Amino acid sequence: MIGNLGPHGPYSYTQDLDGAGGLPAVLRILLDAGLIHGDCLTCTGKTIQENLAEAGLGSVGDRPTGFESQDVIRELSNPIAPAEKHMFILRPNQNPNTPMPKMPKTLMPHPNVKL
Repeated sequence: MIGNLGPHGPYSYTQDLDGAGGLPAVLRILLDAGLIHGDCLTCTGKTIQENLAEAGLGSVGDRPTGFESQDVIRELSNPIAPAEKHMFILRPNQNPNTPMPKMPKTLMPHPNVKL
């Protein structure tokens, strides 16, 4: 988990994520780690790599200005919760075909604690 966003994190998906570099910053992190392919086409008709270049994040390791001093998006080397331990899937009795992701209470940050 690299996004410290609501409902469990203290930051919002709109203003705070945008101020930290938005989806281009998240995509750059995932692309640098080899978790997505930069040559995939997007709805713009351009590749992910081309869109990142237009956003000023065209090279490996590029991050938005001030990225290091924010806590909204984390690097993969510094996650909010470790891989495979950040959430589990509930299958409710009423509708077992509708899985619901849930974060364990032990990993939920207290609203007054800065991670």
